[in-house]
Amino acid sequence: MGALGDVIVRFLREATSEVILVAPFIGATGFSQLVNAVPPGAKARVVTRWRPQDVLSGVSDLRALEICRTRGIPLFLRDDLHAKLYVVDNRCLVGSANITETALGWRTPSNLELLVPVSRCGVVEEFLEGLFQKAVLAGDLQRDRLQMLLDDVGQQEYGAAVTGDGGNPSEISTNWIPTIKTPEDLYALYSGDEHRVLRTAIEVTRAELRRFGVPSGLREAGFRSWIGAILAQTPIIERTISHIEDRRDMDEGTFRELLSSVGADTDEYPIRDRMRVLQRWLEYFFGGDFELVADSVRLVKYGSL
Repeated sequence: MGALGDVIVRFLREATSEVILVAPFIGATGFSQLVNAVPPGAKARVVTRWRPQDVLSGVSDLRALEICRTRGIPLFLRDDLHAKLYVVDNRCLVGSANITETALGWRTPSNLELLVPVSRCGVVEEFLEGLFQKAVLAGDLQRDRLQMLLDDVGQQEYGAAVTGDGGNPSEISTNWIPTIKTPEDLYALYSGDEHRVLRTAIEVTRAELRRFGVPSGLREAGFRSWIGAILAQTPIIERTISHIEDRRDMDEGTFRELLSSVGADTDEYPIRDRMRVLQRWLEYFFGGDFELVADSVRLVKYGSL
């Protein structure tokens, strides 16, 4: 039968209308070969996962974005992705293989992987609908935040952090929204300065910090880059920034609609309080590019008025 990657290449070449590639780990070399196998007339989409630890360890390659752009293929991100799925028109391959040379059998030694052919049945359609509903379109924001993490932390510092305490995978759900009013308290707890945090806020801040799975031992720049990279892939942050980039600002009504679109509760707290919290997170983790205009309660980018 040959390498599993060769089987997938032949499978992709048979596409007439649609191709969907879904894998948590994508390496540039193996991915290029699969993308090149997609016929020009077939509409393609790709979904992967860019967790900070995956990018730092090298199992996820940011070059996948440029490979997609050369063919006009959208690349989507889901932090909770674990499935591996290859779709060609109404047929599918489902199994264990990521899009890496080791998984595809194009590097020795290779992994023992399995892909099973199935039809594009109702279960698959339901999965795909849920997959894309909360997926984030990868772009410069997500890639640049992860590149910043690579620059701020690097392999050496990350390796030392993992040796001490690798942390846990992030636990940020697709309907997550920030609730901590002072995001700088996250680093205070992380670095051991618990006295800087209000006693009544310590437990909720510690719980929020655990969600991001930051390994111990990072400096503040690396800490901010780690969380910033995760935030850039959350629907609430990505959609807020995209809207403001396109429309220059966001009012209360639009923000309420955005909260609803990601499945967040719009009644638990006043909308303007939610906007204020979000603005503080953007300011702390994204370099202070956004401000809240108090007279009309609009979230805007600095200098856009």
